[in-house]
Formats: sequence, C-alpha cells, structure tokens
Amino acid sequence: MRHRRRQTTHVVTFVLLVVFVVLYPVLISIYIFLPLFMGVFGLLLIRGFENGRWKTILLSLFYFFNLDVNLSLPFFVDITAVFSVYLLTSPLWKHIRYCHMCRVLFTVFAIDAVYFGLLNLYDFVFATDTVAPDKILLYPLIMDLLVAAVLL
Repeated sequence: MRHRRRQTTHVVTFVLLVVFVVLYPVLISIYIFLPLFMGVFGLLLIRGFENGRWKTILLSLFYFFNLDVNLSLPFFVDITAVFSVYLLTSPLWKHIRYCHMCRVLFTVFAIDAVYFGLLNLYDFVFATDTVAPDKILLYPLIMDLLVAAVLL
C-alpha cells in the first residue's frame, strides 16, 4: 500500500513539474514581474548531472529552451552560464560540503550573476539591448534565492 502511494506521489509531482516547466515561461512573457528562476533550474540541471537523473536534466534543459523562446533571449546563454559555474566552482564544493544551504545559495547566486554577465557580454558584442541594467534586476535574484532556500 505504501509503495503504491509513494509511486503515485512521484507521478503527480512529476506531472505538476512538467506543467510548470511548460506553462511558467509563457506566464513570464505575459507578466514581466515574475522571476525567471534561472538559478533554481540551473541547480537542478547540475544536480541531475551529478546524480545521473535524466528526467531532471531534460526538464531543466526544456525549461531553459522554452524560456529562451518565449522571452526572445539568446539561445544557450543560460546553459553556458550553468556549465561555466559548475566547472569553475566544483572544486570549491569539496570545502563547503557540510553546509548544504551555503552551497545551494552560492550556486544559485553564481548562476544568476554569470547569466546576467553573459547577457551583458552578448549585448556588448552584438550591439543589442537584451537587458537594461536596473535595480529591478535584484527582485528576480532575491526571489530565486528564496525559492532555492525553501525548496532545495
């Protein structure tokens, strides 16, 4: 009985996560003040690679792709930011392995910072105007950190 209930809970959680991954980028394109959750899904992508969970990897990659398409952002800048943070900070994780919350918050903050840095570099190289630097950019960062602290 418990096994069936646990399996049903996993299926329902997975279906709700898929619905969120599909619909949330559409809502962001309508309501511009919703946070992007770039760091949270980047952390999920890193954890998926570390633990070999293909569902998590595919959901994170689909979220990034869907977000890039719906918001007309440059493709693969977000994935480049996640992998660069992972490659540059993975040696540091050996030293902060006992503080799980520190690792989560540092990773999410680093992913967000590198992502916005790469977007600014993209704007500079291609002379476009993707993101205007403003104080309003602190809101998605704070929301990303809060969601990561509560859920992960």
